[in-house]
Amino acid sequence: MKKILFSKQIHSGFSSASSEDAFLNIWINTKHIDFNLNPDVVINSKNVPILNGEKISEIVGDDLFTCVYLSADETFYNKALSERNLLSSYSKSEDFANLVERYTSKGWSTEKSIPEQIAYWKREEEADSAERREEGYVLWQKYEDLKKSPKSVYQGGFSDELFNNDHLQQYLSGPTVFGYIGNFSRKAYLDDAIEAGLRKRNLSLEKIANWLTSTDGRHFADHLGSMEKETQLQIVESELNRIFNIALIYSSPFHKGTLESTEEIRKDYSAQGILLPEDNTSYNPEEHFKILNDFFKLL
Repeated sequence: MKKILFSKQIHSGFSSASSEDAFLNIWINTKHIDFNLNPDVVINSKNVPILNGEKISEIVGDDLFTCVYLSADETFYNKALSERNLLSSYSKSEDFANLVERYTSKGWSTEKSIPEQIAYWKREEEADSAERREEGYVLWQKYEDLKKSPKSVYQGGFSDELFNNDHLQQYLSGPTVFGYIGNFSRKAYLDDAIEAGLRKRNLSLEKIANWLTSTDGRHFADHLGSMEKETQLQIVESELNRIFNIALIYSSPFHKGTLESTEEIRKDYSAQGILLPEDNTSYNPEEHFKILNDFFKLL
């Protein structure tokens, strides 16, 4: 007879999840379940009184494993909020230990490494990777597998010339890869559209690579998310002038890595006429190229 895992989180403070939270679990044989297994159901059971009053939040699983997530215990979440103690944890307090003990004394387990659950997570990760690959995402692998893969997996729709840029290759050799280049929303057609649009605006490969590794690049990729292809490409086209400007600003030898520095350089570049209009996609490439060329001769 199949067993179902019931799981409940006890918040240790004001956060949706923390390594210091307590996670309680209990296995229930399906033959003992005398209540509806549906989200939002408040359990009232004769066979499993330990679950009485618990509310079902979510049910996940496959043919081999099922987990019912119950609404979390927010005792210390609310305590942190009421005391404006938003950055601290109560996990080491006696009150927290007593709360956990009240659950374990009823039969809840605090076991963390449940083999059946870990095996399910692995199956889900593999299925998700396969689906992402089928849908054309550049970075379709699991994060841990991606870290072990060669740098070439990051190329996607970028040209060899851009991808082999020294700045970009050095960045990809680092311990973590963020920016646009490391975003899991990437698709090859987006890479191609961004590179083509920026090169059309006479932005150098070095400056494009700099933007691809930036926080702005990462936020831009997050914004594109899972929108339809046509919508994504329209957004790319509408944002290319802004991306050009911020890439130019970030690449300034005078940039100090601060928002204040960004705004100072923006004012300077704007006064000198080298920034593109961000409220539309129009510009005169020949005239702008001359302005850029004359400007960088002075640096």
